[in-house]
Amino acid sequence: MDEILPYTSLKRSTFYYQAQRINRRKNKDEELLKLIKEVKSKHPCFGYRTVTLKLRSQGIKVNHKRVSRIM
Repeated sequence: MDEILPYTSLKRSTFYYQAQRINRRKNKDEELLKLIKEVKSKHPCFGYRTVTLKLRSQGIKVNHKRVSRIM
């Protein structure tokens, strides 16, 4: 990845910070995807709104836009 830095206008610390941030987001999305699949397997006719409500009722704090994007 150090080979890319000379061709960008980013500082080295910013580049690695953003790369780490993206990886953390992917991990969270993978966990949420598993939970969404569980809900959808029990209730296949649920859309993103009802899946969001079901996850919230289970105590998982999640935004409907994020559930929609993942679904």
